[in-house]
Amino acid sequence: MALFHGDEDILQILTVSFLLENGMQQFYEKASVKASYPSAAKTFETLSKVEDKHMLNIFNLYSGLTEEKALTIDEFKARMKSDIMEGGGTVLQGLAKAENVDFTNIKEVLDFALEREQESFDFYSANAKAASESGAKVLFNELAESEAHHIAIIKKELTAMTSSVYR
Repeated sequence: MALFHGDEDILQILTVSFLLENGMQQFYEKASVKASYPSAAKTFETLSKVEDKHMLNIFNLYSGLTEEKALTIDEFKARMKSDIMEGGGTVLQGLAKAENVDFTNIKEVLDFALEREQESFDFYSANAKAASESGAKVLFNELAESEAHHIAIIKKELTAMTSSVYR
């Protein structure tokens, strides 16, 4: 799903990026509640908190570039009502996919999260290549790097599955 065409200004990019991060944060928050396995719930909670940090970084950059410096992040978030999530899907689509995940099976949960994060990485990487504005390229590359970090967190958990923690 193409949300960007490469000719957006930095404020448009920040707005849509905030929506994407917010949608994924909502998804992880809901997924953490559904996860019956404590380690899966913890992983989703961690990823939800990371998405919160991404939103704060995007908000801070946005507010620094506009006249809306008095705007709080909660006011900004209220303005940005959307169910779009990273990868270009909707939160409802993500939750529908999550309905088929066995949240008692930690490997399945982590594989599912890894797939969502890979989609996000691919989405931001593709938009970094397509962006014509240098500021947009930098932002998309930074977001792609953040998604790569999420992938590393999940892969670390998958590797840890061989330890006694998951037995």
